[in-house]
Amino acid sequence: MTPSDPYAELVARLGKFIVAIGLIGAVAAAVQWGASYGAGFLIGAAGAFLNMRWLANALLGPKGPAGVVLAFRFGILGGSVYVILKIFEIAPLSILAGLLSAALAAVLEVLFQLFYVFFPSFYSIFLCINLSIQINYCCFININVW
Repeated sequence: MTPSDPYAELVARLGKFIVAIGLIGAVAAAVQWGASYGAGFLIGAAGAFLNMRWLANALLGPKGPAGVVLAFRFGILGGSVYVILKIFEIAPLSILAGLLSAALAAVLEVLFQLFYVFFPSFYSIFLCINLSIQINYCCFININVW
């Protein structure tokens, strides 16, 4: 696998980091403080993921309704958080913690990039492992379909 677009790879890694942080944080918050805190963290992480995707699409130049959504993204996120807080009575701090998962994902991406600079051979091993997992997953689906 040759890196074709570093920006697309960066956005994909950030998305994976945010999803992983969101799932791990939601489980940890649910175990520690209850299901409403876990749900709040997961909702906040979902908001962080959507915001990251909207920002990534904005850098590519939004077309059509994507530009309108981009212009009102904070209003959309704020309105949805307000409705969630009022209807489901989820703790606001857990949603805020989930929204901060994007910041932690950015720190993890910086550490990933530093690791890649200092240990490029490990990065190539990581790509091979990732590629083999994807190939095995595709073969698994094909075997099950047939």
